[in-house]
Amino acid sequence: MKIVITSLFVCTIILGVYNATNNRILPQIDLSKIPDSVGEWKSKEVNVDKKVFDILQTSSVLIKEYVNPLGDSVFLTIVYYKAHRVEFHSPERCAVGQGSYISEIGKEDLFDSEGNKLVAANKLLVKGDQRVELILYYFESEGFITGNYLRLRLHMIMNKLQNKPNSGALIKFSALVNHDISATNKVLNNFIRLIVLDLTKYLSG
Repeated sequence: MKIVITSLFVCTIILGVYNATNNRILPQIDLSKIPDSVGEWKSKEVNVDKKVFDILQTSSVLIKEYVNPLGDSVFLTIVYYKAHRVEFHSPERCAVGQGSYISEIGKEDLFDSEGNKLVAANKLLVKGDQRVELILYYFESEGFITGNYLRLRLHMIMNKLQNKPNSGALIKFSALVNHDISATNKVLNNFIRLIVLDLTKYLSG
């Protein structure tokens, strides 16, 4: 019991130091460098309302819709903080409301173009308003990739205490399900394989 209490006390001190030294949001990276084309996929940027920037407390928010010649569509959303003390707005919280609800929650292993496993991403199936949406998302911090939010925060805190870059990003892929959920899941995974390493490169820059 003493060990547990001591550990909690240490974590409290670390969190206090972290929050005290992060009382402002630092300049952001240029998300326009995220590629417009990925293989046969072509993209167009989706306008983000100013209210979204205000809520998220960062100007580095990107939403792009990628479409391939077959008509498949994938939305890429990135919310990036160079250094922060605010909480990420999780896709679970954003997905609920206006008649929508989460019908399934799980994990999905994501791989790069060489077949290497990168992360066990979070998987959501959202239903509502006569539509079904499949969402895969994870977090990234200076090349560290995880589907676990607490691990992300700990990684950023330790980097901050060591005076290392401590950026953080939420990376979300989503697609509307027409008929077959497994087919949509395959489309998402195939697209992610093509772009995921480029995303890591740009977000670590």
